[in-house]
Amino acid sequence: MMYKAINYWTFGPQAMDGKYDIVTAMQEAKDAGFAGIELCLAEKGELTFNSTEKKCKELVTAAQKIGIKICGVATGVYWGVSPTDPKKSVRDKAAKLTRQGLQVASWLGAETYLYIPGAVRPEFMPDAKPVPYGDVYKDALTQAKAAAKFAAKVKVKLCIENVWNMFLYSPIEMRDFIKQVGGTNVGSYFDPANVVAFGYPEHWIPVLGKRVKRVHVKDYTKNPGGFPQGFEVPIGKGETNWPLILKQLKAIKYNGPLSIEVISFTEDAGRVKRLSKEMDAMLAKVK
Repeated sequence: MMYKAINYWTFGPQAMDGKYDIVTAMQEAKDAGFAGIELCLAEKGELTFNSTEKKCKELVTAAQKIGIKICGVATGVYWGVSPTDPKKSVRDKAAKLTRQGLQVASWLGAETYLYIPGAVRPEFMPDAKPVPYGDVYKDALTQAKAAAKFAAKVKVKLCIENVWNMFLYSPIEMRDFIKQVGGTNVGSYFDPANVVAFGYPEHWIPVLGKRVKRVHVKDYTKNPGGFPQGFEVPIGKGETNWPLILKQLKAIKYNGPLSIEVISFTEDAGRVKRLSKEMDAMLAKVK
């Protein structure tokens, strides 16, 4: 059965910086009606790639007391340390961070780790130098295969996200990339709203099928589009066809969390409860 979850970044600017108290976020999520929480790793902050097993177990205990599930781990580190950077030293650092991140996810009892496989150029970084697509694909595949092997070792699913990286922008290419990486623990972290700017998310689920291991929830409008303004529309008010998407997820028997991930750069005390209500309204449209 699908259930409501929330990504840590959604708690506002402090969370975006990795500085918002995680136990407080867990309690607020529970109080707002969420059954799960997706924690986020950074190089500095409350939860890092160097977090110890002891620290992770303390968070697990806190989650159990509160009554909320740590349903996954995400990270934005790959925007700055890309697995497909032309420099080998950067790729090597990305690989090391991935192993550390997967280990932290395992200690947290999280089933999944969100993985950005590389980038031709992040859409929201117009001054970044693009990397040739063929080079990105080759390095991304090499890195992802190594990551998948380590993920299997620590019993975590490696979930490749469709994101604004000018890479793997079609469902067929994403499916085939996942197949090439190989392993039953490799799948898609599907973010429907991330597709809206350049395609139709409802075309992805039938192609990916059971490879969909996790789902992010937010909305997007092309008027005005772009990052971040396109994502500032309330859930159900944008151009993401959530009623159809939810029906498709039911059809493939997806039983994981629906993790709301709405990045916020301003403080808003009522935000989490409001987003929970938006999700309830969205879910109510699907029988």
